[in-house]
Amino acid sequence: MYPMSSSPDYPISTRFRWASLQLEILCTLKLDADVRATLGRLPPKLEQLYLEIYEKQISRYHGEAGRSIINNILKWLLHAQTRMSSSELCAAVAMNIAVAPEDLTKEHILDLCHNFVVFDDGLDTFRFAHLSVREFLETRDEFSPIHCHLLAAEVCLLQLIGSTNSSIAEKFLKDECAINVVGKTASAAESLPEGLQNYATIHWSLHCSRIGERGRESQTRFKRLFQFFLSTDLEGPSPLDAWLLSYRHRDYSDEAPYSLRVALDTYHSPLIMPLFLASAFGFCEVIRTCLMNPKLGLGERRTAWSISSSASQGEALRTHLENRGDCEIPESIVPRVAMWMDADEFAWLLDQVPNMKYTASFVASMKRRLPETRKENVDILLHHFGFEKASNEILKVLA
Repeated sequence: MYPMSSSPDYPISTRFRWASLQLEILCTLKLDADVRATLGRLPPKLEQLYLEIYEKQISRYHGEAGRSIINNILKWLLHAQTRMSSSELCAAVAMNIAVAPEDLTKEHILDLCHNFVVFDDGLDTFRFAHLSVREFLETRDEFSPIHCHLLAAEVCLLQLIGSTNSSIAEKFLKDECAINVVGKTASAAESLPEGLQNYATIHWSLHCSRIGERGRESQTRFKRLFQFFLSTDLEGPSPLDAWLLSYRHRDYSDEAPYSLRVALDTYHSPLIMPLFLASAFGFCEVIRTCLMNPKLGLGERRTAWSISSSASQGEALRTHLENRGDCEIPESIVPRVAMWMDADEFAWLLDQVPNMKYTASFVASMKRRLPETRKENVDILLHHFGFEKASNEILKVLA
């Protein structure tokens, strides 16, 4: 069996990484006797070496603030959606702990994270020292995607809530969440292309959706933050107002579906915004709550259906349609969702529009626009309503 330093099963970069870590461990020893004794006990595999460093020097760090910093840094490096500048990462790491961003230096981070993290001077960013560090952390439960997205979602919401500069928001965070973000959050009006406000404005929804409904409902502090962020009955500027202001300072980009952007520009009632956002990003528990509002009109409901359809949010659309009451489903929704719905979902949707009429041009348009993975939805449409109802023109299209 080859030792890792010479095994052909490992890439050269991995073998160099293993050797450098071994040397760094040995260099911490002051006596030759300790070096000789340690040489025979060093882990033969990189994964074991990482585990030893993590358990002895990182996870068991004595200071609570230091452990929180390490935990936050590693989670952000695992699941940040863009490369973050050093100042942006420091602001994100410090947001939910009792540390000021300006007190968190590059030296602190490198010292706390030992050999796991390095600083790239050219790009002004922190990154993992080697791909194998990421691979090691991804095997540990505490760095699962849900845990990482939960942290990122919480930090994004804290930034957006704090950006209102509202005494009500400040009191809520102190009293309900035991968090003080005074001096840590940027203004909602900032339009810098970088910075935590920009990151939170664009990516809060993705992190919140990746947690899943169960995660959003089961984490008490996060649930409070999420509900407060979506509140529309607050005195003074609401977090949603602050988000929308910040969002409009930036060029609309692909992080939100076009139908949501149109709806935000068309409807100005704050009561509707949570419904539209939930429809776009798949927050089904929010949709169910919003649909209980007796003031919600048919036009607003159908706009929300359109948003879910455009955003490929199957669960959100099903939630809408299962709670639609006597509202009829427009036939125009069928070709739109056929682009992304799987066969079972599409068949379920067709059950909801039993009197649908379709023409040769309708079928031809579906067949032309559908990706290869969804071509079967044309057959499902015809099977569902019966081939005997298909006109000669439709059959020619299918030939």
